[in-house]
Amino acid sequence: MAELDTHLVICSFCGDAGKKLVAGPTAYICDRCIELSDAAARETAMGFKPDAVPAAADLQLACSFCKRDRSEARHLVKGQDAAICDRCIEACRHIAGGAALSGQGATLPPGPRMPSLLQVILLGYWERPFLDYCARHFGDCFTTRAPLLPPFVHFRHPDALRAIFEADGAQVHAANRPLDLVLGENSMLILHGERHARDRRLLAAPLHGERMRSYCGIMAEESNRAIDRWPAGEPFLIHRELQSITLNVIMRAIFGVESVAEMEILRDRLNALIASAAGSLWMMPWLRGVGGKFSPLARIQGARREVDDLLTQLLDYRRRVGTDGCDDVLSMLVNAADRDGAGITDAEIRDEMVTLLLAGHETTATALAWTLIRVHQHPAVLAKIRDELREVIGDSHAECRANR
Repeated sequence: MAELDTHLVICSFCGDAGKKLVAGPTAYICDRCIELSDAAARETAMGFKPDAVPAAADLQLACSFCKRDRSEARHLVKGQDAAICDRCIEACRHIAGGAALSGQGATLPPGPRMPSLLQVILLGYWERPFLDYCARHFGDCFTTRAPLLPPFVHFRHPDALRAIFEADGAQVHAANRPLDLVLGENSMLILHGERHARDRRLLAAPLHGERMRSYCGIMAEESNRAIDRWPAGEPFLIHRELQSITLNVIMRAIFGVESVAEMEILRDRLNALIASAAGSLWMMPWLRGVGGKFSPLARIQGARREVDDLLTQLLDYRRRVGTDGCDDVLSMLVNAADRDGAGITDAEIRDEMVTLLLAGHETTATALAWTLIRVHQHPAVLAKIRDELREVIGDSHAECRANR
């Protein structure tokens, strides 16, 4: 759950836009309805039956914030289009009042009651099945725990994620600190405040719309090269192919590598870094060093050193021969300067380059894979895309690629 200050979203309980709206997985509640729901729950506890509380026969009703039903919650208060339980009323009061959910002075969403060490093991080795299990049993918002660490609150509903990303950056900071082992301490995903804003401005120039259009040729070349290898009329793993395409595009457009030999070396080292960060065990401070030189920490540090060594060579080469005529992101960052005229250090460049890789490689491949799946489930959309391809690149070329 997160607090919103908006007049564009209405409260799911009264239908009005409150001064403060708390967003849950599937509903919003304003500050006024939080207080009314709290009063209604208290009256029910004392034996009263206000209209806001559903009848006992309404057994299908569940909390819109944590998904607990009447058999699990002490009290449920019903509004126009949503319901809220006593536990979530208290959590919403803390959020609307400006208090942080620390797990000690506030009530967290429900979660598995199994030992915290077991939860860590499940997250480390069976992350997706375990999180899906939690979502089925506790709803789109739930809490998991790990020894010696604060609770982890998970949000899965798009409305909740939107509320978090649109929240005031002065109040909500990115809790990505464990990622600095992989991305580096200068990564934009780690920073916040003025330093984050400064790095974002520096990265905006090479990634703005006009510049991105100049990379279309690289994207088309890598896509066509991959498509020519795909077997016609036979099934194959499209996600793996899209991962290869996006990685090649990043190596050329972002890192500026064109040599086949250099691309193979960089691909191997980047894939090793991605593989070293698989799972969640390395995020646990007391687990990441277990195993000595075979520990998760040692694997990540070794893989990151290999990538840094290669990036340092690329940076040295750019500075030695100059960047005239180079339009890759690495070359533009070499020449970048902030508002005060200060340049960006090699360490900052290396960290941001690794961030661009890890933030853009897998996410883009996954988004493309799901796009292809959805397009093929809707023949009308597929036909429209084929018509547009014929119009842009010609009949024979479009038909060949569209049929693959």
